[in-house]
Amino acid sequence: MKRMIAYGSALMMLALSQLVPAFHIRDDFDYKSDHWLWIEDGDGSSISVGDGICTLRLENPVVGRYCNAELVNRDEERYRFGVMVVRCKASGMRPGSRGWGWWDRNKLEIYSDFDVAWVMQSDDYSNEKGTNWFRWGHCAGAMEERVSWSLVQAVDPQEWHTYRLEWTPEFVSLTIDDSLFSKSVNQVPDNVMSLDIWVDNQPVGEYGPTFLYYGWEGMSWVLVDYVEVWGGEAAIAENQQVSDHAKPEASAGSITVIGIQGRRRTVTLPRGFVKGVCSGFTIDGRRLFRHEGVRAGETIVLGNKAAQGVSILHFSAANVMAVVRMAM
Repeated sequence: MKRMIAYGSALMMLALSQLVPAFHIRDDFDYKSDHWLWIEDGDGSSISVGDGICTLRLENPVVGRYCNAELVNRDEERYRFGVMVVRCKASGMRPGSRGWGWWDRNKLEIYSDFDVAWVMQSDDYSNEKGTNWFRWGHCAGAMEERVSWSLVQAVDPQEWHTYRLEWTPEFVSLTIDDSLFSKSVNQVPDNVMSLDIWVDNQPVGEYGPTFLYYGWEGMSWVLVDYVEVWGGEAAIAENQQVSDHAKPEASAGSITVIGIQGRRRTVTLPRGFVKGVCSGFTIDGRRLFRHEGVRAGETIVLGNKAAQGVSILHFSAANVMAVVRMAM
């Protein structure tokens, strides 16, 4: 289940060869990683990770309140061009929306400067096509300027499928299970965007949200087997391009980790890591510590006895996400 076809990976890296510099993130959901924001809005919203599956779930949402389960990049992380792979399946559709892909997360500009490239599905209680649809679409302008294609006859979202969304300065494309579905040079997003996977109780019309928050009994969910991202650039903040100082350096040196008994370990920092966050985890995914502003030459002292068995360190910065194994 959890494997990428070799030539698919090669194609991704080839497509990114002109984007500087390339980085790579993959999450198989063996534990609840701090790579992401785990957003649970309103009643009945929950996100769980277990047995290698991330489950975004809505159960019995209430009328009139926005309810949403969402997996998204952390606030400081945005991408400018790249390839995203999502292997997922969903429940039967209930009133609301769900989807997976890229978007700029700027709700205030949804009618003026809307950057998005995602697979999305919407449903309400009517028979109107304007709010009941399943499409692949993208945009770099106002929401009504979106370019989209119906997926109703192409794929059953209730079955496992692998969706590859490729975004370059020249084109946007969607590949489903290694078959190219569409490729377009129109309305190519030109803003920084984030990975986003969600399920909510708010339908989306042709030109924007309906602002109706439906309540119903039962459950709506999206199961995610894995997500993988190859990026050309990482952006520091929304609507900002990457400055030269934010691009990866050739080498970042090392830090020293000191355990409860005074035992020292020298840890080589990941390539490109200059300053960022270091978090320690046990093998089963329990977070033991989190240090902000870590940089080369610094020392981290583990004050928690439970941290003596720490074996995984996560390093994250504006343009780096990496894992280093260590034993104390």
